[in-house]
Amino acid sequence: MPELPEVEREARLLDAAARGARVEEVVVTDARVLRGVDVEGFVAALRGRVVVGATREGKHLFVTLADGASRGASCGDEGLRETLLWTHLRMTGRFVVTAREAPLPPHTRYALGLERASPRLRRRAPLRDGERGAAGGGAHARGRRRARS
Repeated sequence: MPELPEVEREARLLDAAARGARVEEVVVTDARVLRGVDVEGFVAALRGRVVVGATREGKHLFVTLADGASRGASCGDEGLRETLLWTHLRMTGRFVVTAREAPLPPHTRYALGLERASPRLRRRAPLRDGERGAAGGGAHARGRRRARS
């Protein structure tokens, strides 16, 4: 199981690779890892949103996304509609940043294609043990309304 330094590294990787980028593509390759959210709902919750930032709380990772229209907004701005991508790495999970054109590596559970010439973020987990979800909510949805998947 990843310890806090590894989880912190994943949060920093996500933040550096994705902050300010719009999610243009969401590919789910293993719907069984989505708990409590169907594939269509997961894709709809993330596609078109702009990544505001990534943080961790304990061993949980949170990626905050805002409406595409709110591109320059911060989480505290009035009227900002926020979506929260939540994941727990569990035993073997991690995020991998690759070129968008590269084939999906084995054990990829889902991938987020970003608008930049930048990478595709891929959630890898040799074991299907991580939890993922997306929840809408206010600027502080964390801990209050969290949809698990």
